[in-house]
Amino acid sequence: MPEENSNSQNVNYTITSCQRGTSQGSYRIFLEDGSSFFLSVDFFLENKIRKGRVVDETLLLKIKDESLFVQAYSKAISLLSRQLYSKFNLKENYSPRI
Repeated sequence: MPEENSNSQNVNYTITSCQRGTSQGSYRIFLEDGSSFFLSVDFFLENKIRKGRVVDETLLLKIKDESLFVQAYSKAISLLSRQLYSKFNLKENYSPRI
């Protein structure tokens, strides 16, 4: 269950597990609410991520941003390893629809 900070309405989560990712340069962390995120090894080490660490809102936003970056980077490498894509093809077919 998330810890509630008595000074504000912020909700903090605890990291329940850390696992090495399938790619060499990533870790997967799990929070107590069941969510999971992929992080680069550099981010993992720089932010001293470990099992039992309490994650506040600021760190959670950084983790979410890093996870999106790692997923996008992994997808790009996967696409480029299968076929030659032009910059136009990548933008046209894989840019987020807003």
